[in-house]
This record gives sequence, structure tokens and C-alpha cells, in this order.
Amino acid sequence: LKMVIFTNGPKKYALRVMEQLEITPYFDSELIFAVEDVMPHCKPELEAFQKIFDATGVTDPSTSVMFEDSMKNIRGAKKLGMRTVLLLASQDGSGDQSIEAPDPNDPAVDVVMATTAELKAKLACLWEKEWRP
Repeated sequence: LKMVIFTNGPKKYALRVMEQLEITPYFDSELIFAVEDVMPHCKPELEAFQKIFDATGVTDPSTSVMFEDSMKNIRGAKKLGMRTVLLLASQDGSGDQSIEAPDPNDPAVDVVMATTAELKAKLACLWEKEWRP
């Protein structure tokens, strides 16, 4: 299982957040991508995702799962054929949420989670390497 961080924020910010969440040890530093890695594009643009796919060797987006709290990014990932998980925990009305609230009923959403603590219960299939939301 290859895990990638891809944010529209600067890498410095991403690394700081990862440290606060205590998830840094789970990610290879070469698989942490930020806006400066995909400029002049950003999520949800195809060109931004394609740069990440190329860098990580992904040839079939349907083998990838996007965890996201932004509806525009969920929809962009789904258009590419990716599986999607809408994270509801960060509903603070900031960022993209000030434009559009997360919608668990949107057809682009495959799975909904309040927190990543639900990961194993809701997506045990990831450990079996077979998608079954």
C-alpha cells in the first residue's frame, strides 16, 4: 500500500500538520506533494493529479483512493476514476467549506468518515487490496 500526501498548501505547512497529527512516520518523504510540486496547477485540475500519478507510478487512477474534505477535490478525483472518501471531521467552515459544505450524499462520494480512526472499520478492504466500500 503506497500512501501519498497531496495538498494545495505549501509543503512546509503540510509537514507541520503531519507532525501535529503524528502521522509523519507513515509517509515516505518522497511521497509528500504540495502545491509547489504541481504548479502552475493545483487540485482538482487533471494536470496536478497527473504530475502526482507520474511521480508515483500510478497508471490506473481507479487503484487510488482520495481522502478529502473538499467537495470540488472529491469531484475532481472521481472524474479521474479515483475512489473517494469524504472526511467530515474538519467541518469548520473554512477553506473550500466556506464555498460549499461537504455533502455525504454527493454521487462522487464513495465512503464517508467522521475521522480517520474509522478507517479500518469502514475500509478494511484496503488491507485486502480490493475495493469494497
